Amino acid sequence: MTNMSKKELLSAIKPRYLKACRKEKGEILKEFCTNTRYSRKYAIKILAAGFDHNRIAKVGRKQRKRKYDSAVMQTIMLIWKTLDFPCGTRLQPMLVEMYQVLARHKEIIADNEIEEKLKTISSSTLDRRLKREIDRKILRITATLKVRK
Repeated sequence: MTNMSKKELLSAIKPRYLKACRKEKGEILKEFCTNTRYSRKYAIKILAAGFDHNRIAKVGRKQRKRKYDSAVMQTIMLIWKTLDFPCGTRLQPMLVEMYQVLARHKEIIADNEIEEKLKTISSSTLDRRLKREIDRKILRITATLKVRK
């Protein structure tokens, strides 16, 4: 049974379940559990009056907190531009070392919190977070090439 058909079955059975007496609720619950293969306790929970099975569709999912704030991303972009725009895989091993070099030469202000975050960021996160800047750079390059032709 697909998830959509389980939701449809839930929508059809829930009003009947809420109006039923205790004995009928047991029968409805048994039928619902055999059709959906839900455990009995979970079925009781979602068939309860206070449970809203459409909450995610109405409200949406809770967003994750950003682990790497704007200060970290600005530092990464500075290092990325300094190293001539490498991909995340090549940029990631050089981040901490370049951060220390730039801090030593007073190009940026050293901060232990930023340095710790630079140690933990992955190459795929770098690619994902730098994607907009990469797209802008490619757009500028293509626009410049079209004008020169």
